[in-house]
Amino acid sequence: CKTVVIDSADWLEKKVHEKVCNVNNVDSIEQIGFGKGYSMAVNYWHGFLSGLDSLRALGLDIILIAHSQIVRIEDPTSDSYDRHDIKLDKRVRGVVREWADFVSYALFEIHSFKSGEKFGQNVYKATSTGNRIKHTVGQPAFEAKSRVAIPSPLPLDWEVFKQEIAKARKG
Repeated sequence: CKTVVIDSADWLEKKVHEKVCNVNNVDSIEQIGFGKGYSMAVNYWHGFLSGLDSLRALGLDIILIAHSQIVRIEDPTSDSYDRHDIKLDKRVRGVVREWADFVSYALFEIHSFKSGEKFGQNVYKATSTGNRIKHTVGQPAFEAKSRVAIPSPLPLDWEVFKQEIAKARKG
């Protein structure tokens, strides 16, 4: 075994919430008190990530897969906007993002083309190539990061990803 994959972190979060509820003898994490249940859940996440660190120290690759959700960014230096981010509670999302060496946003490669005009305005349509890609550098539309300088986007291919990391670390 060389790789550990958690599929998915947002489903694991549901299990963490169930654990918090069981320990506190409640049916819902909301019943514990304003934000207290979610704060307790963060402690379980710290323990889980610490366990993953132990596996990483043994040389294993760790992959956390998560779905995305649209979150509103209230930026005091610009207008507010929406972005795709990890589908976890905001407290956990921050912990996981800080822990991870890479946060990638995966999607199908999309291109748009002018399909005509309507009322004097250009009309565009989107089409997918069918290729899956992953971004390693964040943009306003999605969260991503990389602790080493690797290209973005990349094909959604584990071997290509590892090769790019190895090249970046040599440089």
